[in-house]
Amino acid sequence: MLRKTYIDRPKHEKLICTRLKQGLELACAHNVDIVFTPEMLGTTQTEEQTGNYNMFVRQIYMNAVTGGKKPPLITVMPSYWHGGVNSAAILYRDRKILGRQKKYTPYINFKSCSAEGIQLETIKEIYLIHIYGVHRIAISICAEFISDFNRNLICEQLGATMIIVPSYSHGERDFTNQSGTLFPYGTSVLWGNCCGAVTHSPRITGRCSLVGSNEIHKMGSVCRCGFSCNSSKGCLFIIDLPLKVTCSKDTLSSLQPIQHILS
Repeated sequence: MLRKTYIDRPKHEKLICTRLKQGLELACAHNVDIVFTPEMLGTTQTEEQTGNYNMFVRQIYMNAVTGGKKPPLITVMPSYWHGGVNSAAILYRDRKILGRQKKYTPYINFKSCSAEGIQLETIKEIYLIHIYGVHRIAISICAEFISDFNRNLICEQLGATMIIVPSYSHGERDFTNQSGTLFPYGTSVLWGNCCGAVTHSPRITGRCSLVGSNEIHKMGSVCRCGFSCNSSKGCLFIIDLPLKVTCSKDTLSSLQPIQHILS
């Protein structure tokens, strides 16, 4: 029988907020269109809101606009664990909360015989972010993507062309294997992890499988910090996303679409 575990709040909240602020500032400085962050690093400060607007992001993006920079069109905040619910807020450029994508499948630790204590829900909501002429984006949080992802509904019926997978995980093989199964649907996958979740080397920061490319690209392969944030203030991985999917073998590219930006 599995023992349920509950996450009250992450450790080092002040440091997490500082790093998140610096990462979002980098996203604004480099004209990033969509930015997402790891799972379960949401804090009471990052979740602060007035009405339907996120106040943590508000000042960061207002300062960016004042400085002549462009905030991301879509921001997926670090998921926040509270009251048996693990969910990530989806923000528009004006900091308005468009919705909260919940995680419905708990993480199971077989070594300790424990399971994440998220509450079971019979109705599961899926947010599909349709940026006309660009992508139809869905979000699947960590364990849900590798064990309970409904590719028939999300990819075939809803026509999602991109899946964003925020994660805080010790491994990567299952995420890589699952990503490859979505190529036939014309669906790209961006899996972002936190290198702090891994205790061994090399650290795992994420991968992307892009339709139109013949490779699954590792974020760690372009890591410029040695998997340590001690020498930098901000950290951001930037991925160039294709707007048109081409099936011709002649157009398959082995170019590295990932950059690692530090401040």
